[in-house]
Amino acid sequence: MKEYTKEFAAWAVSVTYTDIPSPVIDMMKKCLLDTLGCAAAGSGQCEIRNLIRGAMNPDESGKADVWFLGETAPLSTALLINGAMNHAVELDDLHKPSKIHAGTVIVPSILTVGSLYNIDGKELLTAMAVGYEVMLRTAIAIGVDSHRRRGWHGTATCGAFGAAAAIGHIMGLNGLQMANAFGLAGTSTGGLMAYTADGSMSKRYHAGMAAMHGYLAAVSARAGFTGPTYVFEAPDGGYGHAASDKSDLEELVKDLSETWHCKDMGHKFYACCGHIHQAIDCALKIRNENGLKPEDIEAVMVTTYDVAGMSWGFSELPKNTVEAQFSFPYAVSAALVDGQAFIPQFAPERLTDPLINSLAMKVTVNTSDKFTSLYPNQWASGVEVKAKDQTYYTEVIGAKGDPVNPLSEQEIEDKFRSLSGGRFSNEQQNEMIAAIYNIERSESIAVIENLMRG
Repeated sequence: MKEYTKEFAAWAVSVTYTDIPSPVIDMMKKCLLDTLGCAAAGSGQCEIRNLIRGAMNPDESGKADVWFLGETAPLSTALLINGAMNHAVELDDLHKPSKIHAGTVIVPSILTVGSLYNIDGKELLTAMAVGYEVMLRTAIAIGVDSHRRRGWHGTATCGAFGAAAAIGHIMGLNGLQMANAFGLAGTSTGGLMAYTADGSMSKRYHAGMAAMHGYLAAVSARAGFTGPTYVFEAPDGGYGHAASDKSDLEELVKDLSETWHCKDMGHKFYACCGHIHQAIDCALKIRNENGLKPEDIEAVMVTTYDVAGMSWGFSELPKNTVEAQFSFPYAVSAALVDGQAFIPQFAPERLTDPLINSLAMKVTVNTSDKFTSLYPNQWASGVEVKAKDQTYYTEVIGAKGDPVNPLSEQEIEDKFRSLSGGRFSNEQQNEMIAAIYNIERSESIAVIENLMRG
């Protein structure tokens, strides 16, 4: 039996800053800025306020900062909350081949734990790249399509491995300790897609849960508590068998240090599920090029790939923000009405908008073999709009923000400013942007830490 777990772990502990190609370093900086913007926006969402009330014991403080709250908590609690707030507005980074939101798990892991270890900027970027790569490779290896069809949420299930790798790197684990950390992360991971049935808040919880479990795995392994060091490949209960029907564990270790999947992260431009973004691009293109008004539209037909349509093609009007963010009919209709699909379009008060809802009832969603055959490496959709006097059709492979149609550095900065305006002054935003883009020169991450305290 090939020892995939130990080989993967040995690589994770061996990576140094000089091993990481400059395009990966540049991408990590973009992802760091993008993720912290999402956290700033997410920190004020009702589900995060609920989580804080539930998880924070007023009689219990700790060493770790809860972002923007100005309070401390036990490290595991801070990781749970900080991770969840990154995921709360559905704008966090996305890797298509693995269907993973890595930043929402890895960034709070390295900043929350790294602040206690007084790491420097180079270690921040190194641990971040290692965590991202472990998380993405785990998802690719287990077979993202089969994993999803079993009802698993990959950001949660694979996130604990990435968090353990990033935190373990910061702690200076050796190869055997990291293999044990992977084993403990695998045996504690979880995250079900059942939130699609009622739009519950559990999807937000998943990201913080993964960060928390990754930390507990790393700190336990460091103390000598063992986990299964064959966690991926074990014939009985190995993650590859348990999580998917189509795993290929060779993807865990294939071309390590030569191929960096994390250089191909995408950055979301719309505040909803990434599977819907291609359809939104199509709808906006038809709307803007033809001057269509909602009252002119008689029917809208979305064609997409199987995995997207099976969960998010439902026709019922959304009852809450999560359902709206995962509804093709609502999101496409909001874009056609407002010309945008950002946070305001999914706010609770917009969910009863009669113009959006009347148009949403005219939207049908179908799947095609053509688009399904491209998934997961390419995400594509087509939209047909029947107006009173004409029918329009267009299709998109790779929406705005996708690596094939990436946001520019300026657009990422603009997105950060838009998301963080409620938490940071313009001067603080400038300070954060400068700190992140020059973080490898810094002997401390204190500038970022201080701004995130609120």
